[in-house]
Amino acid sequence: MLEQPGKTNLENPGSLEQLKAFKGEKSGLPFWVILNAKGKLLGDSQIRPTGAALDTQGESIGCPAAENEVAYFAQLLKATSKLNDEQLAVISKRFALNKPVPVAKPVTAAPSSK
Repeated sequence: MLEQPGKTNLENPGSLEQLKAFKGEKSGLPFWVILNAKGKLLGDSQIRPTGAALDTQGESIGCPAAENEVAYFAQLLKATSKLNDEQLAVISKRFALNKPVPVAKPVTAAPSSK
């Protein structure tokens, strides 16, 4: 989906329509959804204000990495699956590994006072 020009043959048929149907066209990739057995949207990769409807544009987390993103993902899995706390902890631990490592700024020498 959303492949570069010249690579449109790699597109998954119908993927753009699905992205639009679940209101993810402004979210960027990756965009993911959790559906029930009947195809009803239960959650997606957008964090929304408490109480906001799923059709409200939220903040896209893509692949969860930051602490609040992983917590949101685990909470959503807990609410929509039969995963137990131990299993959710394993999943959370793995996704936390995606957090970017801060880049150290180079140390600059102080100007000489000669």
